[in-house]
Amino acid sequence: MEMQNMTLITVPETAKRLGLGKTFTYELIEQSQIPVVRLGKRVMVPIKYLNLYIETLVEWPKGFSPAKIEVYNTSIPLAQEKKVGCK
Repeated sequence: MEMQNMTLITVPETAKRLGLGKTFTYELIEQSQIPVVRLGKRVMVPIKYLNLYIETLVEWPKGFSPAKIEVYNTSIPLAQEKKVGCK
């Protein structure tokens, strides 16, 4: 797992993004449905892998092939992150 430039969020933040309760989100983590990074007792979810998990949940209409979708690079950032540096 590449750790450079990886943004981690807490389980409560993950639950909120998914529209689920914290308990059910922890159950998904224990079932290895959502990948996590464990830092001591803290459980953190990489946003990159949360987004991949969400993609696996998409249900396509019958007769529709996702391979036919053309993806355009919009260069519009989904979220702005502040870079903090030491001076």
